[in-house]
Amino acid sequence: MERREKYSGSYIELENGKVRGRVTVEGRTYSRTGKNMAEAKKLIRQCVKEVTCDGISGSMKVSEHIEYWLENYKKPRDNDEEQKRVKQKKGRVTAPTYTRMLSTYENQLKGSEAGRLLLRKQLKDVKINDVQMLINELEVKGYADTTVKKAQNLLSASFDIAIKEGYMKRNVALDAVRNGLEVEKKPILFKEDFITFIVKALEVDEYGASIYPYGAAHVFQLMTGMRSGEILSLTWDDVDWDKKTVSISHSVARVKNFDAKDASDAKTRIFISGAKSESSVRTIPLNNSAISALRVLYLRSKVIYNPFNLVVPTSKGFYLNPSKYNNALKVILKAAHLSNMSSHSLRHSCISFLVNDEGCDIANVASLAGHSDIRVTLRYANHSNDKKSVITMNSLDKLVM
Repeated sequence: MERREKYSGSYIELENGKVRGRVTVEGRTYSRTGKNMAEAKKLIRQCVKEVTCDGISGSMKVSEHIEYWLENYKKPRDNDEEQKRVKQKKGRVTAPTYTRMLSTYENQLKGSEAGRLLLRKQLKDVKINDVQMLINELEVKGYADTTVKKAQNLLSASFDIAIKEGYMKRNVALDAVRNGLEVEKKPILFKEDFITFIVKALEVDEYGASIYPYGAAHVFQLMTGMRSGEILSLTWDDVDWDKKTVSISHSVARVKNFDAKDASDAKTRIFISGAKSESSVRTIPLNNSAISALRVLYLRSKVIYNPFNLVVPTSKGFYLNPSKYNNALKVILKAAHLSNMSSHSLRHSCISFLVNDEGCDIANVASLAGHSDIRVTLRYANHSNDKKSVITMNSLDKLVM
């Protein structure tokens, strides 16, 4: 049952008993969900107040300003439209990026003592030292420099708006200094562990069925250096059996669900986006080990319901949740008595082997890995030689022959 309220708002009782309110202000629609009708109305009133007020003021707390900035300047308007839109600098961001920004705000800013002190300050009172104290605390806690940089960039970008409105004199976040401290490297599979892992991941039972349903996918990732999201978005149309290559142009991520059209009230949803960057759109030659793993995945995908023609579907034929893919790897590692690590470590293991053990051309490896930052593979690579690429990936086969 839907009832009209002031502010051009409407309220819908969902199947789970919660109430979702929608309001249209200045031609734009906002939605808020409450546990009951009273809470939904309260949230809608707060939303209208935020939108219709002058927005930013010098007396506004930093926390209020960042939340206002995220909601009104960065939040994608619509999930489905965002999947088609080309990424724009300094404008609204895609759903995965927005989800990461929310994570940075919750974990690094609100999750640190210096961050909480900063967030309670008024915009006009923020000093360089407030931001510097946050950076120092994050570095002492052992966060990677890239993580600390994201926190600093989030503050800097939000302060830019306050400066344009005249509520801050300068962007103090830009003046703070990061030390760029090296943190302990995450565990990877060393070359002596490759065979142990592959044998365990491809293990079958007495009837010839795979013990680990996604084990072949993990082996494929180890042999190609692909990102987890790239593998989980692959379809069989991306695989060229004749040329022995796989083309990468998309990625899967689980993002915060802010879609007003979604009546399921789910907090998150699967999001299919374009590649991470221009350099991430690439073609990878497949070595024999990767092809063997791919054949196992092909047989599995053809005996289950697979409407999206996915290379690594769930048992019901849908996109696999990245966290479930990651958890499946941990089961294999434990059974093989190997160090616990994330699925992204398989990518690092592949790249590390090619660079350090095989001494492959750095620029070539960077191109195959889809790196766009020169600090990732020592120097940025704009081009690669196809013949060299095949030689590079084939070097992995030496470990399992």
